[in-house]
Amino acid sequence: MSKIGTPVNQLFSRDTTSTYLYQAIHNLNVAADRLSPEALDGKNDDEIIDDLVTFLGPRPVMLRRDQEHIDGPEQVQIDVGNNFGYAPTFGGGPRLVLGARFTLVVPFDGSPELLDLRPSTYTLVVPSADVVGTSLRFTVEETTPDAARIRGRFDGMVQAVQQWIDNVNADVARDLDGWRRQAVARIAAQRTRLVSFRLAGEGLRGAPNV
Repeated sequence: MSKIGTPVNQLFSRDTTSTYLYQAIHNLNVAADRLSPEALDGKNDDEIIDDLVTFLGPRPVMLRRDQEHIDGPEQVQIDVGNNFGYAPTFGGGPRLVLGARFTLVVPFDGSPELLDLRPSTYTLVVPSADVVGTSLRFTVEETTPDAARIRGRFDGMVQAVQQWIDNVNADVARDLDGWRRQAVARIAAQRTRLVSFRLAGEGLRGAPNV
């Protein structure tokens, strides 16, 4: 049984981009401080930074609307008890009518955990959808389905999510760009550290026995 107007799973609500990116940058710093001689050999700083971000950094979310499709219709019972277009039931219980459920499935690329994060810029109305693997599922239920109206509702839902995704991606790009500038100094420090380790080892191997 479904209730008209009931949201699905609220997105962008489990954590904030600032908390998530703080940990992500920390992980990148740890990796930069522990780069092996093999990881540094024959590569410039930009190539090393790109490797670190590829393997450890968050990937921006991109909706693949060119691959979206509709699932349904599925016949469901809908509670219209709060809908003024229907007479109230005796005792205030649910009033069930038959309707149809349609689901828009929109695949996406990127890090799924970004869909759980509240960006630094956001609206008061938090969009909702189901995250299933690497797809977002938007659901519309109507007692008298109309294709144009349903398509309009789906488009509004996706546009609302896209606005939040754009804001999350902007936070990610800003922090990663800042880290890239700082990473050059960390990589230089690691190169220097590894040289000192190597020279110390060579000195020990070449030292006479006492």
